[in-house]
Amino acid sequence: DLGVRPQVLRKPPVSVEDWSRHQDSEGKMRDVPHLKQAIFKGGLCSAVRKEAWKFLLGYFPWDSTLEERKVLQRVKTDEYYRMKLQWKSISEEQERRNSRLRDYRSLIEKDVNRTDRTTCFYEGVDNPHLGLLQDVLMTYCMYDFDLGYVQGMSDLLSPILFVMDNEVDAFWCFVSFMDQM
Repeated sequence: DLGVRPQVLRKPPVSVEDWSRHQDSEGKMRDVPHLKQAIFKGGLCSAVRKEAWKFLLGYFPWDSTLEERKVLQRVKTDEYYRMKLQWKSISEEQERRNSRLRDYRSLIEKDVNRTDRTTCFYEGVDNPHLGLLQDVLMTYCMYDFDLGYVQGMSDLLSPILFVMDNEVDAFWCFVSFMDQM
């Protein structure tokens, strides 16, 4: 017997106004434990989810200013596209001689084609979001070639890409998330 089930009262989601109240004049987050508790109890309204996830997943430091985050995004954007170019510029002949990269690409293609295909964001044959999902996962292989790709990573990345709707932000949120595993 598990006893009496505790009653949990759901709070309203954190609104844009709530989120803004937790920022100082430089954009640093204040009273982070309270904010995290409010998010835990009520979630996030859709208007703040994209920004909040960057903090929650570890891409943005909680004590960073708005200006520091802008600089971080510029640096990380350049870094992402350099890594993406690494695998995009590999010739077919080079790939034939690199069995690990070939295996990673094959696994990713199979998993991407099975990921969340019933949601509007990923449905359809020529859906561009599937290409983004594949690109982010292939770039992750370049970021951490020793780990590379393992089955299920596409399922972890899928909601992040959906919320971010930006491959660079999705990539770095995914990296931060994976680093916490």
